[in-house]
Amino acid sequence: MRISELINDKLIPLRTMDTVSSSMQSMLDNKVNNLPLIDFTTKKLIGEVLMQDLELVRRKDSSVMMHRSELVAKVSADQHIFEAARILSKFNRQVVSVLDQSGNYLGIVSRRDVLEALAGILNLAELGSVITIELNDKDFVLTDIVRIIELEGAKILGLTVEHPDEQNDRFRISLKLNLDDLTKVNAALRRYGYIITLETKSETSDVEFLDRADEFIRFLNI
Repeated sequence: MRISELINDKLIPLRTMDTVSSSMQSMLDNKVNNLPLIDFTTKKLIGEVLMQDLELVRRKDSSVMMHRSELVAKVSADQHIFEAARILSKFNRQVVSVLDQSGNYLGIVSRRDVLEALAGILNLAELGSVITIELNDKDFVLTDIVRIIELEGAKILGLTVEHPDEQNDRFRISLKLNLDDLTKVNAALRRYGYIITLETKSETSDVEFLDRADEFIRFLNI
């Protein structure tokens, strides 16, 4: 899915004539911590305004232009939504500006829009079950896991991978499958030495994968 498909027309950028006070109100109304600043004459992105910066301004009636950041979270419209997720995480933003190939401003994509798109990619609406497998780096061969699961007649509807960190030195792979009964799949995976740490049914698996979608945004910050 391309970023251009997620542009949110309800999110309006700030204008050069806006004040600090009105800009803060726009962010509060939209429940975001940043908004792009646009020259509406040239349709060019000239900066970004952060709520944390405006909160420090004493004169709230001053021009927001004086408090813009030149470090802007922006993406190209023809890039994949994974890039939007990576930039949102890298800059710790709730919205990202979308530009065309010539650098013209096209619109805004929000973190919520990206999360909902990732939820679609992960097939959250599909019925099924989720299993989580832990394994060492040397055992991490995704094609082997897929082959074992599919040989047992299951289809993989969604998949996420968590890399080792300070709390856990193993890879954790969560898979959403089109089955309610995972007995055969689990038995096959265990025969090959895989450690299954979580098994959930449809009612709770969507919550699990919603959490994974937000983790996925952080994972893409590489």
